[in-house]
Amino acid sequence: MIVSTALGSDNYGCRMPCHGSIYGCCEDGITPAHGPNNEGCCLSTPYKCCPDNSLPARGPNFYGCGCQYTRFGCCPDNSTVARGLNNEGCGCLYTPYGCCPNRFTPASGRNFEGCPCYTYQFGCCPDGITIAKGSHGQGNSMINIQIWYIQYIIYNSNVESNSSIRGVENYIHFVRISFNALYNIYRLWMREYEI
Repeated sequence: MIVSTALGSDNYGCRMPCHGSIYGCCEDGITPAHGPNNEGCCLSTPYKCCPDNSLPARGPNFYGCGCQYTRFGCCPDNSTVARGLNNEGCGCLYTPYGCCPNRFTPASGRNFEGCPCYTYQFGCCPDGITIAKGSHGQGNSMINIQIWYIQYIIYNSNVESNSSIRGVENYIHFVRISFNALYNIYRLWMREYEI
């Protein structure tokens, strides 16, 4: 056995037993590695090793080791940690029926079944339930009824305008009804877009 003198404190400059081991020493110069690429050296870190026995864990319960070592494993993207069984927490893309049109909310059935109106492109009608078919209230039943009523009044005022007095009365009636209907459409539109 050869004995040598240390070159400093903490065994600095001394040949340690790990130098003669198959895989050499860990970075601390004292601990023997358990395999190639410093395998097993993470055992001396505060949270020990990840299950691969190479990477050091960054926290308790294999934190920082990768999703494959977590309780529910990885999402189908192989990087996101699943938060429950059946890809829970992985996003709506990985749910049985996919996503609602907003690509965030999970659908509860085929063809966007169970998707609330706010998940669609144009959102909800003023009733908060019906899906709007376009911008500015298109497809909103109350607005469509009022537009139809205006068209009906216009048609009837034109048909009945044969006598001049009757025509003036119809015109005044038409203006009054049209103004009220247009005002209601405007209010619905303002409420829908919260302006």
